[in-house]
Amino acid sequence: REELELQYSDSMSVLAERKLAAGDLDAALGLNIRIWSINHKREDLAERIMRLYVQRNQPCDALKIFNETAQFLQTTIGTEPDRPLQQAAAEARRLCEQQGG
Repeated sequence: REELELQYSDSMSVLAERKLAAGDLDAALGLNIRIWSINHKREDLAERIMRLYVQRNQPCDALKIFNETAQFLQTTIGTEPDRPLQQAAAEARRLCEQQGG
């Protein structure tokens, strides 16, 4: 089952990258969220989703992804998010506050 999930997420990642390269932020975001929903441990996906939300001018939604990921990592693995994810969260937090969120 894990191998199938890995193959699925790899295929979806390729498709998401193609959508992003074509300028379709909505499709890229949707695909990345699908992948992340089956594997919350993927901090790289959480960061990618957060950056897509920021590009769409939705930084407060980016923070929701960070919070869910941070909580998952803490409760299941007992660790904090990695530095790139924390940096993406800091940027999203700043932008969210500017929007009054």
